[in-house]
This record gives sequence, structure tokens and C-alpha cells, in this order.
Amino acid sequence: MTAGHTIAADDRSGGGDPVSDGRKLMDQGRHEEAVAAFRRELEADPKLPGHYNNLAVALTRLGRLDEAIANFQQALKRDPDAIDARRNLALAWSQRGRMSEAESAFRDVLRREGDSARAHHELANALRAARKLDESLTHYREALRLEGDLALAHHDLGLALAELGRKKEARESYQEALRLKPDFPEAHNNLGVLLEEVGQFDEAVAAYQESIRLRPNADDAYNNLGVALAAQRKYEEAVAAYRRALALRPHSPLPLNNLGNALRSLGEVPEAVNCLQQAIRLRPDYAEAYNNLAIALVQQGRDEEALAYYERALYLRPDYPEGHLNRALAWLAAGDYERGWLEYEWRWQGKDIRRRGFAQRRWDGGTLEGRTILLHCEQGLGDTLQFIRYGRLLQRLGAKVVAEVQKPLASLLANCQGLDQAVAAGNPLPAFDLHSPLLSLPGVLRTTLDSVPADVPYVFADDRLVEVWRGRLASIDGFKVGIAWQGNTVYRGDRQRSIPLAEFAPLARLPGVRLVSLQKGFGTEQLASRPAAQVPRCQPPGYGPVDRVEPAGNVKAPEGLGTLPSDGGPSLAQGELVPPFSRLVKGVI
Repeated sequence: MTAGHTIAADDRSGGGDPVSDGRKLMDQGRHEEAVAAFRRELEADPKLPGHYNNLAVALTRLGRLDEAIANFQQALKRDPDAIDARRNLALAWSQRGRMSEAESAFRDVLRREGDSARAHHELANALRAARKLDESLTHYREALRLEGDLALAHHDLGLALAELGRKKEARESYQEALRLKPDFPEAHNNLGVLLEEVGQFDEAVAAYQESIRLRPNADDAYNNLGVALAAQRKYEEAVAAYRRALALRPHSPLPLNNLGNALRSLGEVPEAVNCLQQAIRLRPDYAEAYNNLAIALVQQGRDEEALAYYERALYLRPDYPEGHLNRALAWLAAGDYERGWLEYEWRWQGKDIRRRGFAQRRWDGGTLEGRTILLHCEQGLGDTLQFIRYGRLLQRLGAKVVAEVQKPLASLLANCQGLDQAVAAGNPLPAFDLHSPLLSLPGVLRTTLDSVPADVPYVFADDRLVEVWRGRLASIDGFKVGIAWQGNTVYRGDRQRSIPLAEFAPLARLPGVRLVSLQKGFGTEQLASRPAAQVPRCQPPGYGPVDRVEPAGNVKAPEGLGTLPSDGGPSLAQGELVPPFSRLVKGVI
């Protein structure tokens, strides 16, 4: 149950007797001795209901709930109107996880106590625990109608609203609880959870930090703080928060799992694997930890072991979208396209990718003759450049192919083979009969390794820009190597694919080699730390962050210019154009 609702002993044993020895011992935390003292009191007077209630309270403090419940029932057998014993029995049933019995007992309390704010509040908590959320709202609100300044009731109402997905109302409830009681650490913590869920990470971090200030030994708040920091890519700070959570509760699988993920993101893969293995030992049914361990093993090149852990995660949680998606990626990496592309459709069930809503039917492989199909982008620029090649196959099946692509790609793909029309995302769409997400095409077309469309080039350079580049590169002597080192930092795996510009220094020192920056937007700030003689900047003037693709898509003309991109965009933007390129891939050894 929520904080503030605790099983309470009778202040007196009854009949005006002074506080008993058992009660004094219980107040001192000496619960075993208290149990013995209450048993002696029962032997002296077995008819007094308060003795049974107090013995039961001491037993609950020791976690001996079944014995406690039996003694609360004995108290009620002797005095059915003993409201404290009835309330304590309800709370004990709740702690025992017997929510049906708890709900029934709390309803008895409400009937006997009348229109009591406390009774409505306690029944609401029992209903929320039993997942009867709508009914719980009725009783929370009745409690607050009777006593509007109950901070705990506002907080618990917020919990129920949050579970119902009514986040705006939940936030208002938490904030009202904090207005009434600013030093309410649980309310700060749960407000942080809500803020994090809606992407307000700075505010979530502040809420968690305030919760920790009020309750410094709160391992859950430290863990939640770590999650919010990790969502902001502040992995070093997240690691520190998770380590603090583990210092407070050393054998807790949740922060171990989260610590493993943060360490993996920092490239500390061996320690990450160790943390995730510990989490699994502590909780063998932890599907998420198996999934995360598999990801770390992939980073170590241990693909077969990783696949076995994905299988285990899905055995434990068959409807786990991230587990299915990662297994799909493992199968695709292994060349198992038949299973991989089918499994990849699980991406729509996860948190990161949303389906497009169209009135037209999604293409399922049926006839395309004389019909217009809309292909729509769904992920990164590199994904669009890679999978746009499937347009040719659809044209051969008789379709008119329209592609909705990211704005930075619209001009580059205007003359792409396989497309009848390219439309920048956000612009009005022409009429179409069917639609398909780009990355679903290989599955629908039953692509195998041998049947991946390989007609290249399918993207062509703009002659005007070719001449611009020819002129800019003419003044650079030597063997020119175009480089791009930084992907979009919004992508959560960017740390694993991007390479600091400084790492190219050994290549720049090779006799006769001249590095040419093809980087745009993200990462260009690193050029300030390198001598211009090492990395000339060759983007035509006027480029902004959204124009990232144009240079890489137009490096056709300058003979001798090879490319070394670290992310997918520039290499794929070549559209299999003329200059030779090598894609750099970061590895973990």
C-alpha cells in the first residue's frame, strides 16, 4: 500500500490499562520480544480483543503475515465492531497480495465507519492494486471531497490516473500533493516518472534530485534519475546514479540492468556484460536483461550467443517488441532474410517507430498493374537511400511509384531511377492507391541475399553541383580522401557508429594524402580543432544542417576522391555513384 497507511497497534490493551510491555517493546523495534510479551498477555486474559490485535501487529512487523491474519480474525471474532482490527486485517490481506480479501475487508471498514475520507482512500488503494482503476478514482475523489487537503490522497489519485494513461490529470494531482506537502519525496519521484514519460527530461531530473534530497537513501529515486540521464545521453552521470542505487541496495537487478546498458553505451562492454549477467542471476526471469545482454554480446562480435539470449528473452516475454526487433536484426545480419524481414515487422509495436495512418490499403504483395503506390520513409536518411532501390522492382510490376522522403533527400532523389515522383515529407501528396513503408518492401517481395536489387547507379549527381565541386577540389593537391565522421546525435546508437575527427590524424599524416571534409551539421564543430591543411572544408557555401546529403550525393566528378564515412548517410548517399568508398565501422575487442 502507499506510504501513510500502516498497520497500527492499540494504544491500550483495553479497559483503561496502561500501555503494555509488548507495545513498549514494539515501539523500540524489538518485535520478537514484543511477540513474546503479547503472548503472555493473551495467556493472562485470552478474551480481550486488543491482545490479539497487538500480537498480530507485531507479527506483521516480522513478515509473518499468515499468523498475523489469523490473530486479527480472532480479535474480530471476539469484537466484530473492533474497527482498528478490521482495518489492520484489510491491510494485512493487501500485504499478503490477497487483493480480493483486502477489498472485501476495506468495504466492511467503509460500511462500519460511515462516510470516512480515510476509509474511501484505503478502499481506493485496494481497488487500484486490484487493477480496478476506474472504480478507484471514484473513491479517491470521494475521499478528497470529504477532506480536500489530504496530500497522500492527491498523490495516490495521481498514481491511478497515470496507470490509466491520463497523464495531464496525473501531473495535476502530483502537483497538488506537492503544494499541500512540499517535502513529499514519493510525490517528487512519481512526478519525475511522469515527466520522463512525456520527454521532459530536464524537469524529470530536477524532480528526482529533489526526491533524493528529501530521502537520501532512496535507491528507487537514484535508479530513476539514472534512467532520465541516460535518456539525455548523459551516460557518465547515469552510471554514477545507478552505482549509488546499487550501493543502497546491492543485489537489485533493476539498477544492475540499467547500469549494464549505460556502460554498454559508453563502450565499456565487458563490464556491461558482467552487470547484465549479475542481473540475470538475481532474477532469472528478467526478459529485458537477457535482451540487453544479447545487445552487448553483439557489440563483442558474439552473434550466435546473442541470438540464444534473444530467444530466452522471448520465451520469457513472448510479446516483447524490442526482443523481436533485435532478433530480427540478428537474423538479417546472419543472412536469414526469410525469417528476419518477417520478424522486423515487430518494429511497429515498439516505442520508437509509429505507423502512418492512411485511408488507402497497405500493399501486401498483390497486383500493382496500373496502380499508384506511395512509398514512405520511416527512419533515417541512410535507410531511405538504401531501400529506395526497391522502386525499380515495383515499376517492373506495373506500378507508378511515388516516394515521400525526408526533405534533405528530396532534390537528390528527384531523378532517382525507380521513382516516378519524389515528394518532400510535409508537402501535399498526390493521389495514390496503395502504400508501403520503405523497410517493409524486402519482406513483402521475399528478398533473399541473392535477390537484393543491385542495379547501380540508381542515384545521379546534379551536373551543376558536380562542377561546383570540381572547382572547389581543384586547389587541393595530393590523393584526396573525403571523410564524414559524425552521424545524427539524436540516434541513440550514434556513439557506437560515429568516430571523433581526431581519430583520422594518422591517415592525415600519410605522405600525399589530403583529407576532405564531407561532414555537415552535426560534428562540424570538431573542425575547429584540426589544422585546415589537414582537413580542408569543401562544402559549397550556404549549406545548413538539413542539407547534409547534397555533397556526398555529388562527389561523382572529382577523380581521385574516395570516401571514408563512419555512418550510413554519406556512403549510401553515393547511391552507388562513381568514386570508390570504404565505410568505417567501429568495433569492440
